[in-house]
Amino acid sequence: MNTQHPLPPNWIIRQKWEHVLFLSWFVDPAQIQPLIPFELDTWNGKAVISIVPFKMSRIRLRGLPEIPFASELFELNLRTYVKHGHQSGIHFVTLDTDSRLGQWVANTVFKLPLSLCRHRRSLSVC
Repeated sequence: MNTQHPLPPNWIIRQKWEHVLFLSWFVDPAQIQPLIPFELDTWNGKAVISIVPFKMSRIRLRGLPEIPFASELFELNLRTYVKHGHQSGIHFVTLDTDSRLGQWVANTVFKLPLSLCRHRRSLSVC
């Protein structure tokens, strides 16, 4: 199945997400609101917190080719869902990667607080 979509004219980075898993839990908003700088977006009075591990591949910045040794990384994020005025969004509690280059690009170019951590790179399919 081809899941490639046309890129918008103002794209900055291309990436493919593989082996994505969303693990989500409903929690009492009072438990996590003190840790989150925005109003929590709730569903039936509950906040949602998610752990999302995935492999990012075929990464390249606009105008640059894929670099074989630097075009894939593993990422793990802990996220919750927030509101700012009338806008809904995602608040990343943590963003972690196993790639020093990926961390540098995220921190420097995109101002994302990606942290470097050790990920075990193994996948098992049952």
